[in-house]
Amino acid sequence: MSADPQRLQLRQAVQRQPADFIAWVMLADAELEAGDVRAGEQAATRALQLRGDHPEALARLGRARWMQGRHGEAATLLRQAADRAPQHPGITLWLGHALEDAGQPEAAADAYRHAHRLLPGEPYITAQLLNWQRRLCDWRDLERLSSLVRQAVAQGQAVVEPFAFLSEDGSAAEQLACA
Repeated sequence: MSADPQRLQLRQAVQRQPADFIAWVMLADAELEAGDVRAGEQAATRALQLRGDHPEALARLGRARWMQGRHGEAATLLRQAADRAPQHPGITLWLGHALEDAGQPEAAADAYRHAHRLLPGEPYITAQLLNWQRRLCDWRDLERLSSLVRQAVAQGQAVVEPFAFLSEDGSAAEQLACA
């Protein structure tokens, strides 16, 4: 798998300064974004060796486990990261995804709810929460959440996953905007 210039620069940075925790976290992120799960896992593991239990490194390793289909392990790692960084909406969002795939829908909805409290203006997170509340027959605040998501879709201001929008009473144009 060939590496893009950013990944190459990060690989060189960790070779020059192998104790640079931030560089290892950034490399883990870049490797995972590029789909190189093994390299991302190795970089996240090295970051954890430098700073055990750091939430950013735990989150990257959790994401690697999720990409490997090891959803239970991913959820455990992401829960640890979220516990150490409870105000981090991105970690909480990834925790929701991992819990969802680990077969824990109520816990996933709780994670999405927490992420929404942290970042209420983010339609992607709102749509995830809305979708799971509908699936779990949790009708609290549904109209407001639905309105927020539909408004964001209508204004073309955000990415909303098509599957998270399917349960909305949306037009074909709105569904297409999410596709």
